[in-house]
Amino acid sequence: ISCNQKTNIGVIVANLTNLRPEIIRIFTEVLGDTKNVNISAGIIFSSLPIISRALKLLELHKPLNLSTISELLLSPYISGAESEKSNRALFDFQLNQLNQSQFRISDIEFLSEKLSINISSLANALQKTQDVYAHVKNKKMHNSAWAKIFAQILQAMGWPGENNLTEAE
Repeated sequence: ISCNQKTNIGVIVANLTNLRPEIIRIFTEVLGDTKNVNISAGIIFSSLPIISRALKLLELHKPLNLSTISELLLSPYISGAESEKSNRALFDFQLNQLNQSQFRISDIEFLSEKLSINISSLANALQKTQDVYAHVKNKKMHNSAWAKIFAQILQAMGWPGENNLTEAE
């Protein structure tokens, strides 16, 4: 490679998608950078935080475990994340003090009022989401109709949030 800069090297890696970060690290260590490295495997979208949070938002119609509620509360990808950051962190802490493992959307607003923690942007977004789910409960629809419902839910939750997205996002 040092004698002929136009030389190509092919490397086959089993499970490349999962090992991608490690492969990039190794090539960076050996070559100094990865500007001439082409890794031909996509990133698993659901592993990206912005996508995994969006997928979690589509599960709000069912009871959610405490871990999922924490992800929701602390997510930068939903409405009011910046303005309510401190209150949501406090609320998350308070929820962790309860000995409750599952929550419904309706529990969030009730408990935030009971604990006197203002997360009104999130509560409003959750209410809009509940309204969307109420209109489609037990309905059979075509995939295209579900895609519109999913878009409505993400919009109701203010996804992808208030902050500027990074290039990767």
